[in-house]
Amino acid sequence: MTRSVSQAFVEAFLSRETGEAVLTLLEVAHPSLAEPVRLVLNTKPVQHQAVQYEPMYFEVNFPEQAADRVGGIRLRVDGVDRTLIEKVRSFATPPTVKFKVVSTLDLDEVEMETATMYWRTVTYGTHWIEGEIESPEIFNRNFPADSFTPSIAPGLFREF
Repeated sequence: MTRSVSQAFVEAFLSRETGEAVLTLLEVAHPSLAEPVRLVLNTKPVQHQAVQYEPMYFEVNFPEQAADRVGGIRLRVDGVDRTLIEKVRSFATPPTVKFKVVSTLDLDEVEMETATMYWRTVTYGTHWIEGEIESPEIFNRNFPADSFTPSIAPGLFREF
């Protein structure tokens, strides 16, 4: 699967030395939150599209792409405080998660973005939260939804 990214992003990413960096943005939203929790994998806060993302260390483990199975995405956020853990504990429904990749060349231009996903299983400790991210239900459905067998679609199997 190919993704379209800007030529400037590709040149900065592939050059031997550059003053530019690739940043991963994380947005966790829930109806009970007044504003989404916005984090950036960086040491300093970042302004992206007039919204501030706070620096935080997090790991995203994407599954291997295999035709015969669907893997889960693992997310771990380290260094969280007690207020964020209390927010997560109060959710009755799963929060939504979205990832963006931006470059310091232009922080407002999104180079890559995921669909809105759900943070289903959440475990936490004193300073970390982790869990499994699930893709939207539409990506988990079979296509086509039915099997075309002679008993369901006899016209497809008729000889002319």
